[in-house]
Amino acid sequence: MRLSPICSASFAMLVLALALGCGRDDKIQTYTVPKEPEAKLEAPGDPAKAGSYRLLGAIIPIDDKYSWFIKFSGPADRIDPYEKEFDGVLNSLKPNANERIGFDFATPPGGRLGPPKQMRVSTIVFGSDDKTSELYLSGPFGGTLLDNVNRWRGEVGAASVDDAGLKAVVEEKQIGTVKLYRVDFKGPGGKGGMRGPMQGR
Repeated sequence: MRLSPICSASFAMLVLALALGCGRDDKIQTYTVPKEPEAKLEAPGDPAKAGSYRLLGAIIPIDDKYSWFIKFSGPADRIDPYEKEFDGVLNSLKPNANERIGFDFATPPGGRLGPPKQMRVSTIVFGSDDKTSELYLSGPFGGTLLDNVNRWRGEVGAASVDDAGLKAVVEEKQIGTVKLYRVDFKGPGGKGGMRGPMQGR
């Protein structure tokens, strides 16, 4: 059987291509593909500001579910100068027969009573101009001691604790007939900002 001229030409080209291919000294080449930089996990706060936010507080349990709260928080440079005054308020606490008010306490030197605010029983203001800080009493609100401790720790940017670690971050105090848990948390400041206690009765 004779091949047509076109088929003969195609066959010849195929043979030539195979011959050339077999004669080549092919080398395996490798390539290095640049690796994308790993994403850096953001820390909960700027390490340079690790202690820039401070919360002094007291949790005064009524029962297993409800508590009163005394809270004094903000930039550390506005809280630090008044730690003694904060403890003075705690040491002056006395139960009040008025269930809505809950407690009487002394206004410390350098502090002044602030105007009424929602969810607060009383507010004491320290400082002047635009550099003020507010200590306030609120409650009763819901949540266990652990719940409220971790909520406050989140506000300053500190890590949560479990039941086993709770005793290490609270100071139990007995002031007359008042039992309370004093806390002192520092951190870079949390995402939640300043939030109120857990809603309760």
